[in-house]
Amino acid sequence: VRNTMVDVTQLFTVKDSVTMNALAATWSINRADLGAIDQNGLFRTRSVVGGVIKVQASANGATAEATLTVRIELSTNGNPDGGGVVPPDIIVLLGNPVADAGTNGPTILYPYQNTVFPRGILSPLVQYSSGGILPVATRITITAPNFTWNGFIPVTDSTRPSGTIPEDIWDAALRNASGSHFTVDVIQADATAAYGPTRLLLNAAPGSLKGSVYFMTYDSASLGVWRVKTATKEPPSHIVTDCTVCHSISANGQRLVTGGENNGGGVFTLKADGGVPLVSAAPPGLGGDSRGLSFSTLTPDGKYILRSRSDFWGGINQTAWRIDEAGHKIDEAAVVGMGPAVSAYIPTISPDGRYVAFTQGQLSPNVPANTSRAIKLMDLSVDDTVAPFGQLTFTNERTLIDNGATGPIAKFVTFLPNTRMLAFQESTTFCTQYNSMLPTWDATCQFYSRGTSQLMFIDTQDGGTKRPMAQANAGLDGSAHWQNYEPFALPSLSGGYFWIVFTSSRAYGNVYPASEARKQLWVTAINPNPPPGADPSFPAFYLPNQLPTQNERGFWALDPCHSNGDSCETGDECCEGFCRAPSTGGAKVCSDKPTTCSQPQERCRLDTDCCPVFEGPAVQCLGGFCATPLADAGIPEIG
Repeated sequence: VRNTMVDVTQLFTVKDSVTMNALAATWSINRADLGAIDQNGLFRTRSVVGGVIKVQASANGATAEATLTVRIELSTNGNPDGGGVVPPDIIVLLGNPVADAGTNGPTILYPYQNTVFPRGILSPLVQYSSGGILPVATRITITAPNFTWNGFIPVTDSTRPSGTIPEDIWDAALRNASGSHFTVDVIQADATAAYGPTRLLLNAAPGSLKGSVYFMTYDSASLGVWRVKTATKEPPSHIVTDCTVCHSISANGQRLVTGGENNGGGVFTLKADGGVPLVSAAPPGLGGDSRGLSFSTLTPDGKYILRSRSDFWGGINQTAWRIDEAGHKIDEAAVVGMGPAVSAYIPTISPDGRYVAFTQGQLSPNVPANTSRAIKLMDLSVDDTVAPFGQLTFTNERTLIDNGATGPIAKFVTFLPNTRMLAFQESTTFCTQYNSMLPTWDATCQFYSRGTSQLMFIDTQDGGTKRPMAQANAGLDGSAHWQNYEPFALPSLSGGYFWIVFTSSRAYGNVYPASEARKQLWVTAINPNPPPGADPSFPAFYLPNQLPTQNERGFWALDPCHSNGDSCETGDECCEGFCRAPSTGGAKVCSDKPTTCSQPQERCRLDTDCCPVFEGPAVQCLGGFCATPLADAGIPEIG
């Protein structure tokens, strides 16, 4: 059993086809990410990524080619934090296992079958139930294209057995399987026999996640708003302390707005260096109670805040404020079309800034039948030039969902990046306080994680029929389907998929079994091109690096943008939305809008803003940035 990776070499030679004498040649390969070849024809691996390489030699005015396949076979013994499996147990694990997974073999509790995993996040903790034995060791095998890893892991708690996949191994598996399937097999053993294997088939997204998830906890030791960077393995950062009530983040990651039990919260700027300076306290005279700007809504560019003067959950007479960072203040902007005739509970603005969706609120004591049971949609136009502080105009009110007078409550709607697809929470039991908008309370208004709710989906270009996000809702048993709340979508396509983070009080394997379950954050991949009538979601994964507390309201936004002149890789990292090299061969930096069309991951408003392609899928404007969804993002489910 090896615990280290060894570079492998392969020598190539080229010969004269007549004399068969070796020739001096110029060597090249087409996959520099897999290795390097020197001018003597010696190839050496340089990573843990496998694949097929074209090797080319040029000599005497002619060229010759050969194909080289790099296959990675690795094995490790022990957990990353120390402790290995003793040789007798390794021999048992390498023997012929008893194929009785239903009795003594492992039943995998986490991850879920068919989950899509992005790159860059912490490796999942493989958790399983042990059947009728007390396991002492586990063998986990990962198989991806041109890649195999065997991990031998001691079981330190036989009542809650699990195995940790080393971070570099997990990253390598995702890179080798990029855009396709890979398998995880689990075999467990006691001192005399091995049992299994139990197999998971998982999917590897061809990229990392963008942005950060900002979540809140009411637990006294950790009170406030925390930030998890989704494409890193870093622990969360505590960005705002105190009793912060129901925060909001602008889609571009530049503004944070909070309420507060003690100080009313306020408006903050999120800096690229991690700073969170206060811009302004909440304005006076807001209705509802003392919790300031709770549940307010931000425009995607972080310039305007929207909140009802009636109540922080929403209502009639929505008011807007323009954020003045330099002046450390917010100024009231004009609002047209959101007066006493429109009541909007928990409104949300699409990532391209063109639409607003909300739960139908109460207009007067003469309550309409669909209050809290309908979702409305309106067009939005923002004009910064209207004196003195800009104007937000709302028009064309229409109904997306109407559950009638006695149907389920529809709330917490979120736009997917293409804006035509939306997700929302639908509750069949709920607390009637606060206009039934409390996300997780049960019907008695006593238990703060027992509301009966599921995630739903609607595609406005697919007949507008709502359907459950069945795969995202599913967990270890049927109860998990009704323990899902507060979906928030990443505002851009990332790794070929759309993504939603949501709160769930389901069990998390054997770490938090049903008796210890708590509100935690989960993530589901969404197929951007689902077949008509299909569920676009995939089974969810547990968001790494969150706190072991009661966590909720995981608002997903892009990371704070970089100013012009700062280095960048893609346009969605830049405040202006464009990343270009000022000169041929130079390094790319954030820049103003060019006169040419927008490149992938640069800012757009319409599909026609994006540079056309002459081969392959058409580029679309998704969430305000040009992107090409995976044509095969809808990987077939596993039977």
